[in-house]
Amino acid sequence: MSTGIVILSAGNSSRFGSPKQLLPYRGSSLLQQAILAAEETTYTPIVLVLGAYAEEILA
Repeated sequence: MSTGIVILSAGNSSRFGSPKQLLPYRGSSLLQQAILAAEETTYTPIVLVLGAYAEEILA
């Protein structure tokens, strides 16, 4: 049995007004920081769940 990581990044940010996933933080986006932190572990697979703003995030 193995342990993986699921990064939930599907929120609409309706009250925030823009995609929180793309909010700049420490030189990159919040989402990129989460991905980098996950990649520093030995857990596999790493699964990214996108919903709202998926096209903008993947661009």
